Amino acid sequence: LSQGSVFGTVAVLPYKHMKAALEGQAVSGVLASLANIISIATSSSPTVNGLVYFLVALCFITITAALFLVLPRNDYFAYYWSKKNNQDETKEPSLEGMNNERGNSLEPIVSENKIGVLSSMRETFLPGMCVLITLMITLSLFPAIAARIRPITVIPNDPWTNVYFVPVLIFLLYNVGDWCGRTLAGFVKWPKRNRMLLVLFLCLLRAASIPVCMLCNAQPRSYLPVVFKHDIFPALIILILGLTNGYLVSISMIHGPTFASPGNQESAGAALSIYLSFGLSFGVAISVGLSQIL
Repeated sequence: LSQGSVFGTVAVLPYKHMKAALEGQAVSGVLASLANIISIATSSSPTVNGLVYFLVALCFITITAALFLVLPRNDYFAYYWSKKNNQDETKEPSLEGMNNERGNSLEPIVSENKIGVLSSMRETFLPGMCVLITLMITLSLFPAIAARIRPITVIPNDPWTNVYFVPVLIFLLYNVGDWCGRTLAGFVKWPKRNRMLLVLFLCLLRAASIPVCMLCNAQPRSYLPVVFKHDIFPALIILILGLTNGYLVSISMIHGPTFASPGNQESAGAALSIYLSFGLSFGVAISVGLSQIL
């Protein structure tokens, strides 16, 4: 629910705010991976670590909720929110212009969407499917299959092969790649809005990573052989998986609100978050099946 509200809100603003929201998700993944590595290195109690993780998350949620409540008082946000029925994202107003638009009115800002979320899902079907397919493929592998990958050669009492291989080579590398992909998408913005079919093709192309990852040294396994017998292969596939996930999701989410009819960018952002949720759910379901045939 909160994710849908956030994406619905930033969809009304210029694209750089959608980019910032997406990058924030990636940064949280990197911080969580680093925290996991630090907790392993310090040999802290799992109970204490869990408590600290939840307290930190609770603090950030509380701060975010407080900022969300005072957001309507911001002149920059209020300008775009009041103009969302006839937005022009190519134009950034001056502070003077924003103040003139608001005047001295302190009336609450209320959404006046013309269409519902289901209609917005139809309008944003193409970018939404790109988001869904990208996340479905990612979640089918990460973390269910990827976290089971082990080094080809395990050296007794070696911290890297016995302790840090998965936290660093799998989780941290993926999240860093995801962050880099999302950051790059905000600068490159390719393919353009009118080339979303190409984005969809690239999303489908990522399905090739599924057999490659499953043929790495993921343990335990019962049916499939280990084909890629070097640790460089899982490192490359995880890095590519993270980069492409971040890039394609960001491109689709940035272009998505531009497919909405005038005045319905907020509903478009909420619709995209629904596609995102479906992608996560389908990916988790597929990962269960892939784990059984490994």
